[in-house]
This record gives sequence, structure tokens and C-alpha cells, in this order.
Amino acid sequence: MAGSSAGPNGVFGQRVRQELGLDSDRPGALERAAAVVRVYGAGGYTGAAFDVYSHNDPVRITGDDLIAVSMLSIQIWEQGDSSLRPSSIRTLDSLAGSITELLAAVPADRDLHTLTESEFERWLGPASAGDVLYWLLRKQAAIPRVAVYKLLARKRLALFPIRDTVAQKALRQTADPWWRPW
Repeated sequence: MAGSSAGPNGVFGQRVRQELGLDSDRPGALERAAAVVRVYGAGGYTGAAFDVYSHNDPVRITGDDLIAVSMLSIQIWEQGDSSLRPSSIRTLDSLAGSITELLAAVPADRDLHTLTESEFERWLGPASAGDVLYWLLRKQAAIPRVAVYKLLARKRLALFPIRDTVAQKALRQTADPWWRPW
């Protein structure tokens, strides 16, 4: 099954437990992990609310989405390796019809780890709407990889995992598209 490594007992779950110190028998491990989650959830990190910031139109990339991804350290600036360039934002406007069509073809109410193999292939596999959308944003809109992953996560958080240097290091995963091995 496509998402078998993403569940709580899969590779991702194991790495999360390891990063939080829950894979040890050390006293207080659970309490330390709970404290990390509480700080994050209470807004200790600016990204804590990126997925619930303002209105999230399920089939359009809007200004609210650009503000939301800025909460995940994506700057709007012409320079920088992971910045959203104003020129790319203008290109998003010209691609709005295609983006809407592709987002409409990817369900907003499904979790990656629950997909059957055929559902994964239909929505996220090679030449699927999710795959075409990823490459449309990367190539035609010239949006840097990290910013594309964060934009896609904003639109379909349960299907498109965020890829940044922290996640890449923790998961030791470098393939594109990022969600394929999950």
C-alpha cells in the first residue's frame, strides 16, 4: 500500500518518536515530548497556524495562501533560494485556470496514509493531477521546491507532506515528488 510507512507505526512515526525522545525508556520522555507539542500548538512557532490562517479556498491559490506559507519561513522576495518571487506570483495569476482544475481533481478530504494504491496513483502518482500541479508550480511558475511543498500542504495538508530541510534530514528522503515514497 502506498501510504503504509506514513502511519504511527511506519517509518515516519518511528522517526517522529525518535526525534521527540519517545523511543527510549528514559524517565520523563513522554512529558518532554508533550511539552514540545504544547509549545508548538500554542503558537510558539509561527507555522502553528499556517493551515488554519484565514479562508483556505480548496481550489484556488490566493493571497491568504501566500501569507500562510510565509508563516513557514517562505519570504516574498525576488532573491533567495526558497523565496516566492513576485514574478512567480504574477505567473500564478496566469495559471489560475489550470491550478483550479488540478486542485479540483485532488480530493480535499483524504489522508495520504489511507489511500489505496490505485487512489494514490490516480491523485498523486506520475501524470496525476497532484503530480502535474507540482511540476506546473515548479517549472511554469518557477516556484522553488520548498515553497511548492508548503503551498501544496496549505491546499491539501493531509495529502502533500511539507518538505523542508528539517523534514528531509529527519526522514533521510530526497526523492521528487516528495510524497511518492510515503
